[in-house]
Amino acid sequence: MNTPMAMMVAGFSIAQADIKKLFTDLRIYRVTLIKLLVFPLAVLLFLWAFPFAHTVAYTILIAAVCPTATTLTMMAIRFHCDYAYSSKIFSLTTVLSMLTIPAVTFLASFLL
Repeated sequence: MNTPMAMMVAGFSIAQADIKKLFTDLRIYRVTLIKLLVFPLAVLLFLWAFPFAHTVAYTILIAAVCPTATTLTMMAIRFHCDYAYSSKIFSLTTVLSMLTIPAVTFLASFLL
């Protein structure tokens, strides 16, 4: 039940997101930059510095570069926080991950 429920919450939150505000809020870009680039590049440097099996290293890297989960929105709803803000983060990171996942894995192909 977890996956269908998470997909429903993700769909509802994206449907309620204001697209104009989504792309004009600078706070969301900062969070997105940290989540999709800074953190994965730090993980990539860690994986480059320490020897891991190729499959293990790529699995860890792809998990690090994926967008925020719908769990963020579900927890915000559950604990009566600003779920609109968390759904904006979820929406923007999901859209921009189409660019960052291939870019980071392409960079990893040279380092790992």
